[in-house]
Amino acid sequence: EDEVLVTDLSVLTIDNQVIQIGETISIQTITSSVNSDITYSWTNSETLTCGDCPNPFAAPENTTTYTVTATDNVTGCSALTSVTIEVEYPDIYVPNVFTPDDDGLNDGFNPLATEAVNNMLFRVYNRWGELVFETRDTETKWDGTFHGKDCNPGVFVWVVVYDFINGEKREQKGNVTLLR
Repeated sequence: EDEVLVTDLSVLTIDNQVIQIGETISIQTITSSVNSDITYSWTNSETLTCGDCPNPFAAPENTTTYTVTATDNVTGCSALTSVTIEVEYPDIYVPNVFTPDDDGLNDGFNPLATEAVNNMLFRVYNRWGELVFETRDTETKWDGTFHGKDCNPGVFVWVVVYDFINGEKREQKGNVTLLR
């Protein structure tokens, strides 16, 4: 009398997740197979640490759905599942006070842009609406001067317009206090 062994394979992974741009997340999988000879194959593997392992790390720049196919090499059964990693691009941080007194601490004022920021335009205006500083360079800081002279302590308005590497455009506005 012949025996027929019926086996089933299932694969589970983490729930969908949300990360900030630049973050890395571990994608864990669990299979139901009693066999240890399992082959894994991931889609969109260019943003994974490996495309053929059970638990890769993901660092996508955009929201990405990863699908893993697990194949039991003993039984030939395959199963697949997917997980979506949503990528958020938060506003860039802009300080609200600076002290351009040449003490080496907090002497310049600029938005603290990340590598995810492209094409930034940063402007600072005085209380009369006069443009006192402008730059497109994410590293260039306003030193608290206008036409080569120190500005008086006070509140200045700033506007920063930028886009992210994913093409999303943003504009932020606020004020900064110059202290001397």
